[in-house]
Amino acid sequence: MPMSTQRTHERSQREQTFWNHVRNGSSWTAACEAVGVHPRQGYRWRKANGGRIPTSPRAISGRYLSLDERLRIADAHLAGDGVRAIATTLGRAPSTISRELRRNATTPPTRALRPRRPPGRVTYEPYAAPRRAAQRGLRPKVAKLDDPVIGPVLSAYVEAKMDLRWSPQQIAHELAVDFPDRQELRVSP
Repeated sequence: MPMSTQRTHERSQREQTFWNHVRNGSSWTAACEAVGVHPRQGYRWRKANGGRIPTSPRAISGRYLSLDERLRIADAHLAGDGVRAIATTLGRAPSTISRELRRNATTPPTRALRPRRPPGRVTYEPYAAPRRAAQRGLRPKVAKLDDPVIGPVLSAYVEAKMDLRWSPQQIAHELAVDFPDRQELRVSP
């Protein structure tokens, strides 16, 4: 690691340690002393964050592909490696690699504009993959009470039962009994 990169990494580690001390209840001055920086540096870090304590970095579960793994998939795919070879290299299931390549491939251009490349090869975009995964994870479902068709019926029913001091479990059960043929009126307690 080059010396300048190592210094930057050490500064970043100090700042993370500083914020961990503050999150754990240390005063600004005590956190600066624990990390070994001047209080002015602590002030700079606070000012850079708008005076707010940043949220701790979220750890990504091992069940999801990391950016490093996606970059390795892209390199191996460009080199012509097969799905099974890539999976073996990364220690992942071949289905995971196949699904990743399929979901995050670019659409091939039209025949006239297509550059010369082997037939059946797709272009994999590792930097766009996390964005696409987040977009696919969004739930576009409309809340049942906001639905113009079933919202008023469901709302009136739930309010009437709540006036009788019924529990959510009782209301959910009774909805299934009173409306056996209307699946859209089912709710979970």
